[in-house]
Amino acid sequence: MRFNFIALTTATAALALAAPAFAGDADFTLVNATGYPIAELYVAPSDSDSWGSDILGKHVINNKEAWKISFAPSNNVCKYDMRIVFEDDNSKVTWKNFDLCEINKITLSYNRSTGVTTATKE
Repeated sequence: MRFNFIALTTATAALALAAPAFAGDADFTLVNATGYPIAELYVAPSDSDSWGSDILGKHVINNKEAWKISFAPSNNVCKYDMRIVFEDDNSKVTWKNFDLCEINKITLSYNRSTGVTTATKE
C-alpha cells in the first residue's frame, strides 16, 4: 500500500509540474509607468469581444505605483489583452497579447502625444 501511495504522489507531482500554468496562475503585478493615474482596468482573453468588469473597482493606480492584479482566468487561456481608462481624461488605451501564464510583472508605458503604448514584461 505504501508503495502505491508514493508512486501516485510522485506521478501526480510530475504531472502538475509538466502541465501548463493555467487555472489561478494568471495573477500578475501591474506597474503604472504611463505618467497618468489609471482609474479602470479590464483584462480579457485576446480572442474575446467583451472586456467584462473593471478589475480595480474604486482603486486608482497612480503613476509609478505597482498593484497586484488577481482574477479568475478563462478556461485554459493564457493570452490576454488589457485596456485601461485614465482618471484625468477618461481616455482608453489597449495593450494586446500578454501571456499571463508566463508573465509575473507588467510595466505599462504610454506616450499620450504619439499614442504609442509599450510594455515591459517580466
